[in-house]
This record gives sequence, C-alpha cells and structure tokens, in this order.
Amino acid sequence: MKIIKAALEEATEMLQTSSDSARLDAEILLAHCLGKTRTFLATWPEKELNAEQSKSFGTLLSRREKGEPIAYIVGEQGFWSLDLKA
Repeated sequence: MKIIKAALEEATEMLQTSSDSARLDAEILLAHCLGKTRTFLATWPEKELNAEQSKSFGTLLSRREKGEPIAYIVGEQGFWSLDLKA
C-alpha cells in the first residue's frame, strides 16, 4: 500500500508532461478519491491508501493524463470560495 505523500509524488511525476499544474491536479484528484480536502493531504501525508482508493486514484490520473479537464473528472469547479457543480 502507498502512503499519501508517495502517491502524490508519483502522480505529479506522471502528470508532468500533460499538465502545467501537475501537483495541484494530483492533489485535487487524490482529495476527491478520499473524500477529503487538500489540507488533509498535507496534514496526514503518512496515511495509507487502501486498494480501492489506489485503484480509483489511478483511474482518475489516467483520465487527466489523457487531457480530460479536472472539472469534468471531479464534477465541480472551484471559483473563489464557491464550488460550482457541473
């Protein structure tokens, strides 16, 4: 099993060629998979992901790597302090 910190590092590396904001994208996708905030990721970098979370994260990363916008993947787009649902 992977911990949050390692999963984010690998995801950032994976998205480097397909995104100008690879780290941010990875954080948004992982937070979405976990049902947590990006602050949670920074606060608990040693938390382990279970198999289901890892698989879900991998699927979302693959979609992003192919160029699908983050807002389409997670179903919402942040705008200032508002989260706009699609």
